[in-house]
Amino acid sequence: MVDGMFSVIHGKNVWSLKSMFRRAMTLGTEERSVVLAVDDSSNAEYAFDWYVTHFHKPETRMYLVHCPETYANVTMMSPGKVQELIKECEAKIKSIESKYLAKMKASGIQGEFIRLHGEKPGHAIIDCATTKNATFIVT
Repeated sequence: MVDGMFSVIHGKNVWSLKSMFRRAMTLGTEERSVVLAVDDSSNAEYAFDWYVTHFHKPETRMYLVHCPETYANVTMMSPGKVQELIKECEAKIKSIESKYLAKMKASGIQGEFIRLHGEKPGHAIIDCATTKNATFIVT
């Protein structure tokens, strides 16, 4: 039986997110880490709050990651427009970073904000999780 609305199909087994998390949280005493992907959406804020409320453990380190969207046709834009887009993107990233670092601090969570680069955010998030040896990815 799958508990909750989230499940992962691996081979012939279906694991609920909750049971997988409980299993992982009972592994050894080494430092655990979670990669949590954030942007300026209400879904990202909900995922952060949900994780903090339901699953966070004091010994778990959080890596907040953000992969800004890329513009495929930037070569067709004027240099002035490109500079404007870069400034807007930087301001948006700084806003996201400060918002979530403040939420982490208020919740007493240790971690950092990482800006990812890549055309495909999913791949960049997985690469980061692999590099950081993350126990879980929350999106």
